[in-house]
Amino acid sequence: MKKLDRTSKLTLWTSIGFYLLSLFFTGFSYGYDNNDAGFVIVLFGWYDIFGSLAGFTWLANPLIWLGWISVRYAKKSLMYGLTAFLLMAIFAFTKSITNPGPCGSWLEPSYCPQLKIEKLNLGYYLWIASAISLVIFNIYSLNRSNSTNKITPPS
Repeated sequence: MKKLDRTSKLTLWTSIGFYLLSLFFTGFSYGYDNNDAGFVIVLFGWYDIFGSLAGFTWLANPLIWLGWISVRYAKKSLMYGLTAFLLMAIFAFTKSITNPGPCGSWLEPSYCPQLKIEKLNLGYYLWIASAISLVIFNIYSLNRSNSTNKITPPS
């Protein structure tokens, strides 16, 4: 198994750092006083995966985790990172989310109104910066391995 060079490690840890930092900031505002830090969104955002487009973008989280795990395989990690980035970017174009509060129960279902996303906050930008860092890491890693594997013609 090949070792990561210093620049690659720095870029990888930058990606992880942006992600961890995003967990302490609000990702978006949806009208009334919401103070949901990123870790709350990561822990409970999965419940709406198939309920709305905004919920579906939560799948970027496991994709970026897989990208970090597979960094030694740059092509695979790049695919995970790019897919995570695309899902994160789609979130910027969503207009509403499913109400995260109590809204009936499985015994007594009721209509849960969608909440309008009013603005994206620092947590969202740090979250997407983590995917961008992972993509940069993998592009750098692929370019570096391609340049060292080139065959030079005899002189």
